[in-house]
Amino acid sequence: MADATNTKLTRDYFQLSGYEALITKSPEKELLRYNGIFFAEANVAKKNGDIQREYLFRLLGDITGMALRSEDIEHPLHSMIVDMDGSRSAIPEDFTDDELTFFEEILPIVNDIELKTRITDVLWVRRRNYLLAEMAIDRYIELSNLRFDPKEWLYPCHYAERAFNIAVTLGRTNRTFAKALNHIELTLDRLNGEDPLYFSEKLMNMLCIRHLGDPTKYATIAEKLALNAEKQNDHNRAKTHWERKAKWHEIAKNDQGRKDSLEKVAECFVKEAESRIQGTNKSYMVASKFLHDAIEVYRRIGGMKDKIDKIHRTMIEYEEKSIDELSSISDPLDLTEIVKNATDSVRGKSIENAIYQLALSIRLAKYSDVKKHITENAKNFPLQYLFEGSILNEKGKVVGKKKSLLGEEQDGAEAAIYSHAITESQYGYHIDSLGVIEPIRKQILFEHNLQPSDIAFMINYNQLVPHGREELYFKGILAGFEGDFVTAIHILVPQLENSFRHVYEINGLITSSVDSEGIQKELDINELLYKSETKDIFGEDITFHLQSLLVAKEGPNIRNRMAHGLFDYYSFYGTPMIYFWGLLIKLLCWPLLIKKQNSQT
Repeated sequence: MADATNTKLTRDYFQLSGYEALITKSPEKELLRYNGIFFAEANVAKKNGDIQREYLFRLLGDITGMALRSEDIEHPLHSMIVDMDGSRSAIPEDFTDDELTFFEEILPIVNDIELKTRITDVLWVRRRNYLLAEMAIDRYIELSNLRFDPKEWLYPCHYAERAFNIAVTLGRTNRTFAKALNHIELTLDRLNGEDPLYFSEKLMNMLCIRHLGDPTKYATIAEKLALNAEKQNDHNRAKTHWERKAKWHEIAKNDQGRKDSLEKVAECFVKEAESRIQGTNKSYMVASKFLHDAIEVYRRIGGMKDKIDKIHRTMIEYEEKSIDELSSISDPLDLTEIVKNATDSVRGKSIENAIYQLALSIRLAKYSDVKKHITENAKNFPLQYLFEGSILNEKGKVVGKKKSLLGEEQDGAEAAIYSHAITESQYGYHIDSLGVIEPIRKQILFEHNLQPSDIAFMINYNQLVPHGREELYFKGILAGFEGDFVTAIHILVPQLENSFRHVYEINGLITSSVDSEGIQKELDINELLYKSETKDIFGEDITFHLQSLLVAKEGPNIRNRMAHGLFDYYSFYGTPMIYFWGLLIKLLCWPLLIKKQNSQT
C-alpha cells in the first residue's frame, strides 16, 4: 500500500501528473493493465527521488489493483494478491481519510471511464453516500454497454451485476433500481438467447435470485441456449442452461417443467462423463464425478430408480479404473522443478479443467505403503524407532506420544506404526502444499477472477455437500483460492464435520449416541473418523489422511486446536492448512472417494 508519510496530494498536482498519457499506453482498457503501468511509474519516481510522484502512482496502483467480485454485495473489491505470510494487495479499507478526500477532489476531472468508475465505487464502499452510489450505478451501466460483447462477456456482465447489486442496496424504490433492472432485461433482449457462452445465463441468475422477470419468457430463452449448446456437444454449458430453465419453472411453480429440465441436466452429466473417457487426456476420476452428479440429480427428481441403478453400475466400473490416477510422486528436495511443472499444468486452462488438474495433482499416499515404508525403516534403522517420543505443541506442552515400534505386541505395534505414520505424513503434506497446491492456486488466481458460480460444478449436487450448505462451501473454497486460509479453515472444517454426518445418514448409519438419561448427542468428527464404518465409506487412505490432519494428536490436530482457539493468526497459513484445503477440493472433485454409494431414489 502507498506510504502517505509527510506527503500531500492535490487536485492540481494530479491533473498535471500525466496519468492520462500513461493510460493511453495500455494495450487494453482494463484496470489491471493500468495497475501495472502505475506501479512501474511509481518505481521510476522512486529511483528519481520524487517522493510525491511515487506516492501518487502507488495510490493509483492500489486503487486499480483490486479484483471486482461483483456477486459479493458487502465486499465487492478484493485483494488481488494474498501471500502465505498474510501480506496482501490493497482493499478499500486500506485508504486513509485524506486519501479518500483526495479521490473525491479528483473524481470530477477523471475522464477515463474505467478509473472513474473504480474511484466512485471505492468512495461509495467507504463513505456510503447515496449520491456516490447512484453515480457508481450509472458508470457501471455505461461501462457494461461500452464493453458489450456476447463472446467476451465477463467484463460487461460483472459491470451489470455490480450496478444491480448497488441498486439493491439502495432499495427498490430508488430510481436506480429500475434503471439497473432495465439494463439487465434490455441486455437479455439484445442477446436473444444467441450468445455462445454464459452472458445470458449470468444475467438471468441475477433476476432469478430475487424472483424478478418473466419466468415463461426466460425459460424459453434458457431452453434455446441449452439446445444450441447441445448442437455443439458442449454438455457442460447445456447443463447450466437446463438448470436455469428448471429454476424458472420452479419460480413459476411448474413442477413438471422443473422435473423435465432436471432430467435434461442429468443426461448432460452422463454425456459429459462419456466424453471424459475418450482421447489422450481421458480421466475416469473426472468421469466418475459426472456420473455421481447425474445420480444426485435423478434422486432429487424422484422415481428414477432404474436410471440410477444403471448409472451406478457404470460408476463402480469407472471407480475401479480411476484408482491408478491417484499416482504418487517422489519426495523432491529441490522444489523448483515441481513448482514449475505444477504451474505449467494449469496455465491457459479453463477454470474447471484447472481445478480438476489441481485435484489430480495432489498426492494421496496409501496407508498400506506408508506402513510398509515405516516397517522396513524400523528393520534397517532400528534406533530411530526404539524409543518413545513426546509430541510437543508450540508452548512446549506434551500433547501426545509417539510410541516405540520395537518390542510391542501386535496391537501395540499397530498403534506405534500409526503414530509414526501420522508424523511422517506431515512431510508429504509440506511438499505438496509448497510444490503443488500453492503454485497451482496462485496460477489459477492470476488467470481467473473467480466467482462462486465458477466452482459450482464441484459443489452443487455433490453428495458430500448437504442441500443448504452450498453457499458455505462456496465461501470457504473461494477464500482458500484467495489465500485467506483463516476464513477458509474456519468455514470448511466444521462444514466437513457436518458433511460426515450427512454421508453417514444417507448410508443408513446412526450419527448420535444416547446417554443414561436418554439425551441424544451428535457424534463429532473425533468419533466419526475412528468408526469402522468410515473406512467402509471413505476408504482407508482418505480416512487416514483426515485423521492425520484433523484429529490425531500426533499431527496438527486442526479441528480440535482450532475449536479451542489454540492457533494464532499465522498458524492458519501453515502447510497442513493448505494441504487440508487442497485435499477437500480433491474430495469434492472425486466423490467416489466416498466408496459406499446409496442407489435408492
